[in-house]
Amino acid sequence: MAQSNELPVSLSCEEAAYCCEPPDLQNEANLLVESAGVFPAGHSENDPGSLSKISEDARREEKARLKLLVRNFTSTAIRGVSCGCVDLVTGKVYDATYFIDRWLHFLTVESGGTQGRWSLKVAIGSIKGILRAEELPYGTLQISLQPFVRKRLLVLKFESNSNEQEIAITEADVLHCETFVTCMNILRLYAQNHSSNV
Repeated sequence: MAQSNELPVSLSCEEAAYCCEPPDLQNEANLLVESAGVFPAGHSENDPGSLSKISEDARREEKARLKLLVRNFTSTAIRGVSCGCVDLVTGKVYDATYFIDRWLHFLTVESGGTQGRWSLKVAIGSIKGILRAEELPYGTLQISLQPFVRKRLLVLKFESNSNEQEIAITEADVLHCETFVTCMNILRLYAQNHSSNV
């Protein structure tokens, strides 16, 4: 009888993710998904009947998936993620990096390219929306962007000093765009719910 060299593994995805993350980040990700009131894809918070149609196991799986996604996203974003910053008037894309502080309160976008060094710090709770290029109102893009830029474009609308502002970034690819949108929406809902409960 041949022996297998493989070790038996009985960890779930959620348990496996815990092995590499500091405990404070693990707890924060759990709290974020729980308190943000996240619902599985395809189900509406406004339609309570839609939630009763899915099983408790499916909800648990979706929450575990989102916790893992948020945990991985935040641990990477704390270290900094390369991105592009897009000037929506000229269409020029500048090399930039975004960071999230370890308390998950602020998103900072920094660039040090040929246009000079600059930084923009946005309170995550002040973000009003994150739009993909196809979701932007007509006329927002005053120029036509290259297709490879357009499909990775994200426009963050936020409030600063009682004024609505926006910043446009590009992610590495479409999958990273989806991850950014999902995780930042969870983070901003958490920040908004947390500030209203304080």
